Amino acid sequence: MSIPDDRADFCTRLGRNMGLDEAKLGEKKGGWKANALNFGQRFLVGGTASTSVDAVPIEPSTVDDYKRASEMCAAEGKGAVCRLVGPVNFKFRWKGSKTVTPVLPAETAVVSVEGIKTTCQLGNTDPK
Repeated sequence: MSIPDDRADFCTRLGRNMGLDEAKLGEKKGGWKANALNFGQRFLVGGTASTSVDAVPIEPSTVDDYKRASEMCAAEGKGAVCRLVGPVNFKFRWKGSKTVTPVLPAETAVVSVEGIKTTCQLGNTDPK
């Protein structure tokens, strides 16, 4: 886990922890989309990769903190969506590595995973 840059937004910090290059992070203000495998890897290995997501409270925490965090990520469609509201730690496994990225107080973001595609978008966490 890298040291968080408090000046960077959540999606930027998550992307850096995942190893995305800065050009990818700078493509779209407030969010990004990435594939766990590049084109050659999808061709050679059939396009599969293990990705997992979870939200956990920042310690020390209460039972209510655990309940709130446990409701942030859910299966949706053919993947999972995490509607994150800080403060919480976001656990993400991608390309065989695990990262933990804090969602700071007052930050909100939506992380979606479908197959090998992951998107991170700042802001609205309302599923409607």
